[in-house]
Amino acid sequence: MMSLLLLLLFLLLSDSGLGGASAPASATAAAPSTRESGSGGSPRKVNLDGLPHFEKNFYNESPSVRAMTESEVNDYRL
Repeated sequence: MMSLLLLLLFLLLSDSGLGGASAPASATAAAPSTRESGSGGSPRKVNLDGLPHFEKNFYNESPSVRAMTESEVNDYRL
């Protein structure tokens, strides 16, 4: 049942355009590139070891999705 729900989630996100991996414009505009800064070297390394563990787990299953039968899910897929 869990794999069925994960597949349904994948289908919903892939059709909506929300599953992209591109960064928001504000994140890319905040730090100048190496070329723009004129240093010509590698970007500065940032030590991330002191940060707390972060897990991406933002999915909150809708009660209506949870209540779907397998036949309803199959009908939705078609």
